[in-house]
Amino acid sequence: STMFPTSVKNTSVLISLSFFALHTYIYPSSSLSYNKKAVVINELGGPECLKLVHNHPTPQLRPGHAIIQNQYAGLNFIDTYFRKGLYKAALPFVPGQEGGGTILAISSDDTNNDSTFQVGDVVVYGTLGAYAQYTLVPVTQLVKVPQNVSLDIAVSCYTQGLTAHYLTTSVHCGMLQTNDWCLIYSVGSGTCQWAAQMAKIQGYKVIGTCSQSKAAAVKEVGA
Repeated sequence: STMFPTSVKNTSVLISLSFFALHTYIYPSSSLSYNKKAVVINELGGPECLKLVHNHPTPQLRPGHAIIQNQYAGLNFIDTYFRKGLYKAALPFVPGQEGGGTILAISSDDTNNDSTFQVGDVVVYGTLGAYAQYTLVPVTQLVKVPQNVSLDIAVSCYTQGLTAHYLTTSVHCGMLQTNDWCLIYSVGSGTCQWAAQMAKIQGYKVIGTCSQSKAAAVKEVGA
């Protein structure tokens, strides 16, 4: 199961996709005929490579996938890696590694045979293509949002929050114990501010490195 942390300060950045004039209805068809708005990268480089396209083709449903009508997209440092070409994606592509919204259509193959997800479910996901009205997402990448968690909070927890969670709970293979010192490099970054707080919850004594300009924020999260 996925935990959405509620006892840590949220340091993630989101953009609302309301400027895309999102439709509010559920479209149950497996083939969406209308086009979508999306941010598209046709060439690698700086922020000027991000182009808003008004007639980008709507994704077509494939086995093992769902089409998500996005409401929020997360802004993460990994997005700059794709934009610059440090992480590879075939051009042209829609950036954005984290998003959330409503399931508009979902395949009926055996990937979803336990009916975990249904049209109309509110979900978050972590896969390339979130800077758009609609994103085709593997069902295995979907996480259903609990009713007591708002969608903006759930989206902001996904990439940075879950990364910090596994780094502070499992990746160290039990080598860290309660009251051990935990050194976090670049603790002023978004993910590492999450990690500092989660490490404190685990009972570690946290110290970190950061620039002087971020020292106050780092102290606020307990490092």
